[in-house]
Amino acid sequence: PLPVILYVDGHKSHLTLPLSEFCSSHGIEIIVLYPNSTHIIQPLDAGYFSPLKAAWAKERGRWQLAHPRERFSRQNFTPTLEKAIRSLRNREILRNGFRHCGLFPFNH
Repeated sequence: PLPVILYVDGHKSHLTLPLSEFCSSHGIEIIVLYPNSTHIIQPLDAGYFSPLKAAWAKERGRWQLAHPRERFSRQNFTPTLEKAIRSLRNREILRNGFRHCGLFPFNH
């Protein structure tokens, strides 16, 4: 449902007139985070990537145990990453990441 909220960091490459026009015409609100502070206030960095890295390491280890003589290749990357993502409680992790950063999506 509209509006869609798009959080971007303050890098100038993310703030262009074509992007602004596209978002305006498609019901997308852009929220620009403070530059050089995204490690503190960016929800994915703060709340999601750490659990994802741990789940990735676990799934990669499982793959290696199941295939001891094989080399991990590009073909193995996507299925292994999918397993790692599916093992997480994504909604809860994402919600907590936003909450940790003090970003509360609109709730009418």
